[in-house]
Amino acid sequence: MALHLEELTGERIYPEKVKNFRDVLSPSILLEIKKTIGKESYRCFVDRKVIRIQGGDERGLFYGIMAFFHELGFRWYAPGKFGTVIPGRKKIKLPDNWKISGKPSIPWRGLHICGSGLTKDGTSIFHFDYETALWMIRNRMNFKPIHNDEYEQISPVLKELLLEPLAFGHSYSFWIPSKEFAKKPDFFPLIAGKRQPEGQRCLSNESLQKEISVNVIKFAEKYPDLKIISLAPNDGYQFCLCKRCLSMDSLNDRAKGETNRRNHLFAYRIAKKFKEKFPDRFLSTLSYCNYLEPGKDVPYQKNLIVSMCITKAQNRFVDDPESPSNRIFLERLRRWKKKTGGIFCSFYHLSYGGTFPRPYEKQTVYMHRFFRKGKVLGVKTEVTPGHLDEWRSAIFFMYLYAQSLYDADIDDEKLLVDFCKNFYGKPWKNCLKIYRKHSEVVNRYLAEIYQIDARIIPSLYRNKDIRELKQYAVKLKHNKGRLKDIYKKRVELLLKQVEEIVESRKGVIDAKKESGILKCTYSEKRPQFHDFDRLKWIVFRQRADLVPYPAFNGFSTLWTENMLWLCFRMKESCLRKECETTEKGNVWAHSNVDCFISTQPEQNIYFQIAVSVHNDRYIARCQGRNHDTRYPLNPVIKIQKGIEYWNLIIGIPFDHIELDTPVRNKIIKISLNRGYGCYNTGRKILGGWPYGGSWHDIETMGEMQFTVD
Repeated sequence: MALHLEELTGERIYPEKVKNFRDVLSPSILLEIKKTIGKESYRCFVDRKVIRIQGGDERGLFYGIMAFFHELGFRWYAPGKFGTVIPGRKKIKLPDNWKISGKPSIPWRGLHICGSGLTKDGTSIFHFDYETALWMIRNRMNFKPIHNDEYEQISPVLKELLLEPLAFGHSYSFWIPSKEFAKKPDFFPLIAGKRQPEGQRCLSNESLQKEISVNVIKFAEKYPDLKIISLAPNDGYQFCLCKRCLSMDSLNDRAKGETNRRNHLFAYRIAKKFKEKFPDRFLSTLSYCNYLEPGKDVPYQKNLIVSMCITKAQNRFVDDPESPSNRIFLERLRRWKKKTGGIFCSFYHLSYGGTFPRPYEKQTVYMHRFFRKGKVLGVKTEVTPGHLDEWRSAIFFMYLYAQSLYDADIDDEKLLVDFCKNFYGKPWKNCLKIYRKHSEVVNRYLAEIYQIDARIIPSLYRNKDIRELKQYAVKLKHNKGRLKDIYKKRVELLLKQVEEIVESRKGVIDAKKESGILKCTYSEKRPQFHDFDRLKWIVFRQRADLVPYPAFNGFSTLWTENMLWLCFRMKESCLRKECETTEKGNVWAHSNVDCFISTQPEQNIYFQIAVSVHNDRYIARCQGRNHDTRYPLNPVIKIQKGIEYWNLIIGIPFDHIELDTPVRNKIIKISLNRGYGCYNTGRKILGGWPYGGSWHDIETMGEMQFTVD
């Protein structure tokens, strides 16, 4: 309060405590907590020259203070100084009849911060970012999703920021760590006839159920302030295939390779025991992956909460009967409401990509009103830390997202105009035209959009739309030179986004002109690094915009008598730093390639080989959602490192991918993907072939033909 008053007036103001209103001298600002107002609610008004800010609790009072400063011209559009608007210095003057109030539309409102952010003192920290958390509370959010093991480290700073830590996410390995495999192999999944330390846990094991119940209760006793504790499957698949675990699945689950009933029934049993000890606290599980649905015969459990991980059509209203995906989402929401004590809806608005706009303003505000009416307990979305580039494409959307979670009656059009005026300054009208053009193209698009990516850009933006965007951009460039630095930087970001849309549209059109079938040429000898210059190279395209990588990143394929060979050339400016500062062990955390090969697509069988610059590997034979990481693929892998590049050769025996030889003219399905950058640099670009890459989806893989030429 004192900081913002000083920013506004230039004067340092020192607060004083008073016993009652009669002791207050005017003009003054009086901060009061009035429990009768309601939880997280506030009201502000002028009373005899005294500005009174009242909150139903500490958080409600803080929201009232933020509403007061908003009235004076302060805005917090994005984390950090770049997204902060501080009005010019002036005296505080409000009319005698001024009054505002607010109360939350959704009880729990939060962001799951993915990746590495920064603490207040600039130290790197995973799953947290101080400036992003500060932005959250300033925009009336009230909780941050955490993992169970993060509570001790992160809860003090969250409490300081008036944010509640609530535990969600993947957690079976937290309760039964992989290091216990040698002592308790029966707690771990049976896959391909063997117990293995990776993957899920053997949920049918009664001893495991008892041990997890004990562990959960001990954890709850140790941390009495943690209101929600996570009990959910690990990320990925690798579910136990023992007879008792399979018997927990419904017949429909088994037919589809899903584990809906198994995971729900397990969570129900643990939650039932937990309730006996802690009737007012909750366990959270997930609706995700291949366990999206509740078990039909699993009873209602009040202290079990489900986090529904959602990929709905963003460009359709949530209850649109003509939207197949939204109809499925609503039906699933109703089924879970009958089984659990509360629903959290979890989105992925800012966890991937970051290039293109997210003009779903009206649909988003309407959805939050719908959730308020349906008494959804909480809403959260994944985001990257606020200092990373991903935020630049969605500054207004994230601001509207937070604002409408608290006040679902907000006017999105008025909010957009206010945003453009305050964020861009004098050229705001042309900026507003760009935002409205994005909304126009999305609202007229007939197909469903889960997230705008490059592949649909030509269908969204017609030639006329591109011409108009270019015209607005020319006018902005003309005015940019006369702007103050902060406004100039903001306008430059908007111009960059327009440029990326134009380039990406051209990139997609060019990519579709390329040959649809990849040619794999026969060679009499195995490839070597010194032969790379004679090979034919194909560039990787970035997943988000389908334009080629900034530095050359490409691949070449060939085959010898008994083997398929995949060769990769990869340049990367931050490679030296990565190799010096990062540790081995996690193939996904580093610069890598991720290959998928299907020689039997009709059987839904494919093979996965991922290799990092450190030679970390992930190898599996996959059928549907079952991944066998012990399959003996036995590839030949060679790595060559330079200062700003690394080369890779992968050789795979044909018989190990269930392919007979000779293979002339044989066509198989393949996807070759590239992870560029690493967590330490704050950049992680995904892409590949075909059309920006394909992951775990045979239908979207490309075709490769073995030739002799």
